[in-house]
Amino acid sequence: MNKAVSSNGLLGKAKTAAIWGYIGTLGRVAIQLIAQIVLARIIGPAEYGVFAVGAIIVGIANYIADGGIGASLIQKSRLDDEITIFVSTWQNITGAVTFFFIWIFAPYFSAFFNAGDSAPSVIRLMGIVCWLSSIGSVSMNLLRRNLDYRGIQISQLSGIFFGYAFVGIPLAHFGAGVWSLAFAWVAQVVLTTIILFVRARPPIGIRFRHPEEKELTKFGLSALVSNISTWLGTSIDKTIVGYGYLPSQLANYTVASNLIFTATSQILSTAQQVIFATASRDSSQNRENIKKALHLLLEVGGLIFLPLMFVISTSSDTIISALYGSEWMDAALVLSPAALTMAFYGLSGLLTPLLWSIGKVSSDAKAQFVGAVMIGIAAYASITASNPAAIAWAVLPCVLIRAIWTVRQISRAVGATRAEMARSLIGGVVAAIAIGVLVNGVMYIAFSSQLSPALQMLTLVFTCFLCFPVVIGVVIYTTGTRELNDLIRPRLLPYFAGR
Repeated sequence: MNKAVSSNGLLGKAKTAAIWGYIGTLGRVAIQLIAQIVLARIIGPAEYGVFAVGAIIVGIANYIADGGIGASLIQKSRLDDEITIFVSTWQNITGAVTFFFIWIFAPYFSAFFNAGDSAPSVIRLMGIVCWLSSIGSVSMNLLRRNLDYRGIQISQLSGIFFGYAFVGIPLAHFGAGVWSLAFAWVAQVVLTTIILFVRARPPIGIRFRHPEEKELTKFGLSALVSNISTWLGTSIDKTIVGYGYLPSQLANYTVASNLIFTATSQILSTAQQVIFATASRDSSQNRENIKKALHLLLEVGGLIFLPLMFVISTSSDTIISALYGSEWMDAALVLSPAALTMAFYGLSGLLTPLLWSIGKVSSDAKAQFVGAVMIGIAAYASITASNPAAIAWAVLPCVLIRAIWTVRQISRAVGATRAEMARSLIGGVVAAIAIGVLVNGVMYIAFSSQLSPALQMLTLVFTCFLCFPVVIGVVIYTTGTRELNDLIRPRLLPYFAGR
């Protein structure tokens, strides 16, 4: 009885966490996309490219500042104040050291990317984000451990809205240029960190040693390697573009990548946190549940990512022209391959927390690292092309190979066959083909009618709104696995019965 109650209680908390997670995710995605579009239109590609350079540097520095050790607080079966203080102490130290490193080497980073005279100062300002993020890491992970995603989403939504609406966009309007983006990011992290601390109320103190420090450090290092490999897999191409092309070309590459990566990464981040926190407590008791979760995640991910990213890829000109304007049309050449790449990145990202939950952190780290190396080699080999879109196309097969490798690792761990994996993905492939044909047929007519970019975009959105639920519903009914039908039909039958 106690076990059942405990299980039901955990399931209830997981559902609540998922609801709050996706409410916050949708809010963050909406605010970020709108703000990035507005700011990109105001400041233009040249100055946006300087911010993109700073974002590359701070992106990798954030992972180093976090150290990976903070995530160990989520997985610990028993947690006391001494462990929390130990982790917090080293988080603050690594954050401060990372910020100091960025401050000293900012001029060299600027020279490497040919970013201009203002870049070192901008990079130094953005480096504050690393220190602030490391300070808030313990609070964030304590809330994740308790599945308090309401608190997490409130803090992140508040920070993003304040940073862009009250700092970034007003500064850009008054001519601050690239500084508007930098100050917006810093303001966002300041407010988010404050709210996280108030919500989590972590113990305060200093502790340099702990009896479990070896275990914590080992987990942290494995997580750090995996996180850095993840960053390399998503940003090494931008680094090479920044090195080999002009800042304005890096801006076009970054805008196209961020347009889909912002939404995908936010959704994945929330999903991964909930999946990891839930699966970690179940994997030791029932490996069969992890196998069912694998099939379900692969099938749902395929139905979402494959058709959506295929449509974005084939409609890149319409999307960039309507959202960013003619000044950014080079970004459309990048968006087409980047969207296809993101489909496979999203699929593998959904499965990553399952690997972590069954103790396969090192396997994930290897997959991420090997994938990052392949992407780096392919991107550098394409640097001689006149347009950085060639690098985006070179990245696509590398991410596909990495996704296949990740699926293979988790399927072997839980005893799933290749045929079962293929069955889980077939629905997404069919949906992508069907929706792609329908949407592109309508968009061909819209383009032939010489509609304005805004009207073409409205046509695209309306067509997708009609096609997606119908096609995916038919696909689920005809090819859906038992796990997916068991999840969906009990929720739909009462609705239709009531009609």
